[in-house]
Amino acid sequence: MAEHTTTAGRIEASLGVKPGERGLVRWVTALFAVCFAAVSLVLNSADALFFLRFGVEFLPRMILASGLVVMVAILAYMAGLGRLGARRWSPWAFVAIVLLLAVERAGIAIEAPGIYPVVWLGGQVSIMVVLTALWNVAAEVCDTRQAKRLFPLLASAGIAGGIVGNLATGPLASALGTENLVVVAAMLFAVASVLATGVGKRFFISAEVDHSPLLAGLRHGIKVTFSSRMMRLVAFVGLAMNILFFLVAFPFSDAVAASFDSEPEVAGFLGYFSSFATAVTFVVSLFVANRLVNRLGVVATMLIVPVVYLAGFATWVIAFDLRTAAAVRGAQWVAVNAFGSAAWGALFNVLPRRHRGTVMAFVSAVPVQVGTSISGLILVAGTELSETQRFLTGAVLAATTCVVVWRMRRAYTQALLDAVKGGFVEVFSAVGAGFRSMTVGAEAIDAVQEAMSEEAPEARVMAVTMLASMDGAPREAGRLLHEAFEDGDPRVRTAVVHALGKGTLDDPLVLDAAQTDPSPTVRLAAVEELARRDAKDMLSQDVLSDPDPRVRGRAAGLIGDLNAIASLLESTASSDQLAGLEAVASLPSHEFELSRFLGHESRRFRSAAGIAMASTDPTAVIPLLDDPTPSTRRAVADRLADNDSGRAALRAVLEDGSVRATDAALSALVREPGSADGLVAWADGETDRVAYLRHHRLALSEAGSELPEAAFLLRLLEMRERTLSRWAARALTSTASSDTVETVMRGISADDSDLRSQAMEALETVADRHVARRLLGMMEDDRRDEESARHISSLQTLAEDFDPWIRASATKWLAAELHSRLTGLHRATREDPSTLVRDSLQGLSPPQMREPKTLTPMECVIALSRVPLFSDLDPEDMERLAEVTSQRRYGADEMIYREGARGEEMLIILQGEAVASRSRDDEAKVIRTFGPGDHVGELALLRGQPRVSDVVAGPEGAQALALGKAEFQAILEERPEVALIMLGTLADRIAAG
Repeated sequence: MAEHTTTAGRIEASLGVKPGERGLVRWVTALFAVCFAAVSLVLNSADALFFLRFGVEFLPRMILASGLVVMVAILAYMAGLGRLGARRWSPWAFVAIVLLLAVERAGIAIEAPGIYPVVWLGGQVSIMVVLTALWNVAAEVCDTRQAKRLFPLLASAGIAGGIVGNLATGPLASALGTENLVVVAAMLFAVASVLATGVGKRFFISAEVDHSPLLAGLRHGIKVTFSSRMMRLVAFVGLAMNILFFLVAFPFSDAVAASFDSEPEVAGFLGYFSSFATAVTFVVSLFVANRLVNRLGVVATMLIVPVVYLAGFATWVIAFDLRTAAAVRGAQWVAVNAFGSAAWGALFNVLPRRHRGTVMAFVSAVPVQVGTSISGLILVAGTELSETQRFLTGAVLAATTCVVVWRMRRAYTQALLDAVKGGFVEVFSAVGAGFRSMTVGAEAIDAVQEAMSEEAPEARVMAVTMLASMDGAPREAGRLLHEAFEDGDPRVRTAVVHALGKGTLDDPLVLDAAQTDPSPTVRLAAVEELARRDAKDMLSQDVLSDPDPRVRGRAAGLIGDLNAIASLLESTASSDQLAGLEAVASLPSHEFELSRFLGHESRRFRSAAGIAMASTDPTAVIPLLDDPTPSTRRAVADRLADNDSGRAALRAVLEDGSVRATDAALSALVREPGSADGLVAWADGETDRVAYLRHHRLALSEAGSELPEAAFLLRLLEMRERTLSRWAARALTSTASSDTVETVMRGISADDSDLRSQAMEALETVADRHVARRLLGMMEDDRRDEESARHISSLQTLAEDFDPWIRASATKWLAAELHSRLTGLHRATREDPSTLVRDSLQGLSPPQMREPKTLTPMECVIALSRVPLFSDLDPEDMERLAEVTSQRRYGADEMIYREGARGEEMLIILQGEAVASRSRDDEAKVIRTFGPGDHVGELALLRGQPRVSDVVAGPEGAQALALGKAEFQAILEERPEVALIMLGTLADRIAAG
């Protein structure tokens, strides 16, 4: 049994099925197989009964009528989908088909008038509703990347079911009668209902139902479809493909009906033809389609279908008989079912999951069925045309469809990006657009004017900002801005100066007055506006001697007054020096010696000096790319990317720089157009590095060690994998816009699996395919490497890695493990009854466990890595954090913080406990107990108020790290993710009471 399971697992793995997906795949493939077997029986029996008991000559009119009938049926499916949701409605859709088939069989039994057209239309309803329901289910249980991998397999399962159904058609028709094939099909659909229920209960991610009426669902489908360029193209392709389908199917049916005389012969030929075509389709789908989809992509695979139609019509123009009819129909069968079916379903997975079912049903109900009706009209009107003319018409439509599908490539990528963007909450992204598009009328002006008389200056600043964006009433807005410049608050006047650059107010008098404003902030804004305009002639001489060094320096930089800048740099006042550095940074070139500022204790000095020297001495500022402050690294790297020598220095950093330096260099290169040459090859190398680290991480994880050093190294390797993967992805998308890169990277890092899969698919469409596939394969692969080395071997290898943190961590784990083993070996030999064994370690002293009073920097980082507040920080950041903390040890019940005392630090508990309590009516009430990984005392820092409780060490004492107020605020400023985690912790504490 174990061997069978292993064999089955290997087969599934070869088909792209991951271990965690096996249950899902088995249930859904069973559903597809049963449904396609039933559909094959229904279609074969319906065609045979209609062709021979009613007349194939009426088929064009039936095709025309089927468009409307099937549209109504799918709209009914949409109604149920909106009321019950896909999980509950899908089984009932199959039950509805069972009832339809039962009614048809009863009608045949009583020879009801017009029953055979009803049976044929029922077959069309069955196949379209079943296909819509099946791919709806598949879209609900698969994300975008799974759809690309698994949809060809699901299509293959359906084809396999179709083979069984088609092979059984002839024998069953002979044994039971053609009319009783619908009874067998009804039984299979009943089984499908049970399977759909099981799939819904086990694998549906969301059971949300909006209970919307049919018209609301229809409106929603129309809105989503026509608001997306991708879905508009999909709708057209669905319409065109259905026309092409019937333009091929009718001539084939006509040729078959003309070639045979009896029902069994027609049913038998159709059954065997379908069986052969389906068998070929199964092989192609199982062994070719999935590989082709992964290699070419969804859209390129979809292009195969109209190309086959085009070739088929070209063949018929040359010669049309039963053989060429069967050949073209067979090629169409393979193309539609092996390639088109899976690709068609995957196209809808670019949409957010909540839209897929509705849009898929709408496209199937309206555009596709309109195509059916149009094909009927063409066939009815086509009786006046020759065969060649009809085939040429089909060829023209097929060629047009090829062009449209080809254009879907860019739309596909954009739809993925739109879906990823839609998965994030963007609060501020549209603020500017909102102001610009604001309707400007009397009411808007009155509202802004009222806001400008508000007591709070913040409201007046916002009113000025809004006025600056009003294009519809410049005269009135300009008057109000003039009045606002008389405001007593400098923040409002500064906002007015900034409005000068928006075009609403362009008054030189205001700019002149701003240069002599009492507030240095206003004067600085005026000089910056002049610099933006490059209006040196409007600069007042007064600002060159301004008492504020920032204003003086900015003015000197604007006019290139090197003496004034030198005076600032040579001053002993730090504010003058900083202003001088910022002035130098605004110059296109200079000869000032600024290297003394590169190691300044202030990040503002280091950043300004680095920016100023980036254009003159790129090599000298490269060390700043490893600066502890992220903002400094980013600013210097961005300035280096502005010139050729700086870009060359940045590319050198990619080869041998630290993690922080590489991150800054890469970010700057991909943001600067034309500076990212050669990054694809670099990304390929980083992908090799990801594979190397992953191999050793999987080997080490199998060891199952509980050592803190082990947990740290495993976490470090995983973080490095993520970082390198992110770098490779950024490098691969370097030719895309910065907005595209940002969207893809945010999506890949998202917690939502569907959003992440859409971002990964977008990455593959905008990046180098070869490297992207390797990278994405490792991102998605969660299997263990069966050939992983023993963990000691991996530790020894990693202990020689070029990354110092990996080297140190591997050495630490290896030393701890060898220490433990050697200690155990000494213990065992001492107790061994054999003298020979006891003497074997003579001369080798047992290792001594060091009991340090103070943690080493490495031990401190390992301890911090176990604190949730800092668990997502890179070790380089934790090392810096360890440097600015103080280690504390408290004895049992020792007072740590006293209620009412001033809060100047917070504690991070490493070992032991800290107990917070309040004294009320001479009785101490315990509020909370803090254990390892908790932080305590941060509220006093955040609020700037005294301690609200006593905090004492627990009964066994406590070991902690103390973080000062300034360092704490710097961390919150530089690492917003720490603030978010802290807010979450505080919310949990409040919720817990």
